[in-house]
Amino acid sequence: MSIARGKVAATGFAVVTLAAVVVYKFVLQPLYWRIEPEALSIWASILTFALAPIVPALGYLWLTRSLRRPPATFELSPAGTAFVVPESPVLRGLLAILLMFEAGNVLPAARVPDTDRISLTIAPEAAAVLVPLAVVLAVIALVLLWLPGPSLIKMRSAQTPGFSRGVRASTPHEQ
Repeated sequence: MSIARGKVAATGFAVVTLAAVVVYKFVLQPLYWRIEPEALSIWASILTFALAPIVPALGYLWLTRSLRRPPATFELSPAGTAFVVPESPVLRGLLAILLMFEAGNVLPAARVPDTDRISLTIAPEAAAVLVPLAVVLAVIALVLLWLPGPSLIKMRSAQTPGFSRGVRASTPHEQ
């Protein structure tokens, strides 16, 4: 899998995570209120809430397992002065999934009194702050995922400083 495909997969899994949290908050949670006994309702709710980020993260890790292995070859930097390894999108993808999970959790949801429904919020002041915050978190997740990242520099020149023709340089405490 290429790095670009890994980023596309991370975007998809992050959006699925956000959708799962929104569905949990606004669709499934009211259904859990009707389950008897109450302990079963609580465990079902906790399990669904925990699986919202875990399932997409595990799916993403499984899909990008080839990107976590070290590359077979190094690339030459554009300047031609170093061997570099391009970044892996795996950690950024997991960060995007986590930020989308948090974006969904920031959305204010409150139970409408005397009903089994949830509204976005009862207090409009909370929605005026928290909905834009959720949007900002989602945008940050996608921007961090798609920004070009640093490459790992493996060797700057043909000779490593401190080593010359197999002779080990002495350190200050050895002298």
